[in-house]
Amino acid sequence: MSPSYSTRQKPSFYWYDTETTGLRNSYDRIIQFAGQRTDLNLNPLGEPLSEYVQLPPEIVPTADSFKITKIRPKTLVDHGIPEYKLFDRLRLHLQTANTCIIGYNNISFDDNFIRFGMYRNLLPPYEHEHTRGNSRLDFLSIVRLTGALRPQGLEWPVVDGVPTFALGNLAQANNIPIEDAHDALADVNITLAFARKLKSAQPKLWHYAYKLRKQKLARELLDPTARKPVLHVSAKYGNSRYCIAPVLPITRHPDMFNRVIVVDLGSNIDLLFSNSSDELAKLLFESKEDEEKTDSQERLNISVVALNQAPMVAVLKTLLPENLKRLNIDRDRIELNCRKLLETPNLAKTLRTIYGERKRETKSKIAEEALYDGFISDGDRTECASFWKELKNGKSWTNARFEDSRLKELHARLKTKIAPQELTESERQDHYQFVRHQLVRSERNLFDTQKATKELLQQEITTEEAVVLQELYDHLQQTATQYSVGSSH
Repeated sequence: MSPSYSTRQKPSFYWYDTETTGLRNSYDRIIQFAGQRTDLNLNPLGEPLSEYVQLPPEIVPTADSFKITKIRPKTLVDHGIPEYKLFDRLRLHLQTANTCIIGYNNISFDDNFIRFGMYRNLLPPYEHEHTRGNSRLDFLSIVRLTGALRPQGLEWPVVDGVPTFALGNLAQANNIPIEDAHDALADVNITLAFARKLKSAQPKLWHYAYKLRKQKLARELLDPTARKPVLHVSAKYGNSRYCIAPVLPITRHPDMFNRVIVVDLGSNIDLLFSNSSDELAKLLFESKEDEEKTDSQERLNISVVALNQAPMVAVLKTLLPENLKRLNIDRDRIELNCRKLLETPNLAKTLRTIYGERKRETKSKIAEEALYDGFISDGDRTECASFWKELKNGKSWTNARFEDSRLKELHARLKTKIAPQELTESERQDHYQFVRHQLVRSERNLFDTQKATKELLQQEITTEEAVVLQELYDHLQQTATQYSVGSSH
């Protein structure tokens, strides 16, 4: 099936997965991508896309990422394509009209890597998600919703007494063959196989979840003026509760029109009434490490739900009596907490003030990480499109007149990837110094990763892992030599 921009295109899913150099979507890079288009009945349409991607010299990967994926750095050198070529291909696949983009934890993870990759390569970072009838879903959220509300027909594995939603565990429990775990294409195939089982076991829930790809239904259910509790799926509620909780929508976010602030009715809402605004802010924005040390029902659990991220929400009546104990939900407590919140004067105003005053993150230091520092102007978007059009017409490089300083930097560094033969000596030196600086930055540097790699090599690991990690160590050493950044010892 060829990618098409026509809005007459039949609705389809595009299932995808990535393997990356680490977990930081603003910094780390995709080193393997795989995708498969299917029709709405989950039958494949066309051949899958599977690509390795070259590792840029300025990116220092984590040692753990290569140990987990077992992708050899030599494979990226021998078979990887440049990042700009990957995203040039992806925009055709992802911008195909009436596509629902879906993966396993994609909205929290992979989708952000796609956005940053598009942005770095002067392509529209958001267009594929919402234009031409396109949308997004996260299959992990659908799985959690199913496990919580309609588990019949599937096996739900438990590890150390707690339900797990790890894809490998679910596949094994449901007799789905696992081959090459953490290979992007293998993970896409496993995800699709489990999706077919889920759709067959719970067709009504599947159809309902598909409707949530559009904002309309979630917007209605999470309308604060309705003053009605709903069920919401989020990792924040914990696997022991199957990641679902009854919540009460309180108010719109003060700065982001498509986000709603909700209170977990199963959490300790008395903290709302016994703390000042400053103390509440501290409670709400405490670190994840602190949250994990406390049971969710012993802390105040307030979330911001993004309507444009296909949240899994449902009316309270879908909660069957036989599921209450399993989900650790006390109906009496829920009703009491809901009544307390609805009777609390100025609660919406208090929460809007707290979230409105939350300290904003400082602007990114380099252009590559600055996607969320501000939207790109219409004029610069037009300039990006012209730039790519000229490249498509056979021009090896074309200058561009951007107003946005971020795009000027990205354009200059993209030249080192697309048209290195046209670099001036000054441009070569600028890029050389840029790479050197990135290799020794404090947040993650070459020497720390070398040290971590060596430590892993000294542990009890498989032969395959040893080969991968040794190649990574050698790659880092060669990079250090090439860019004269000294030695880790």
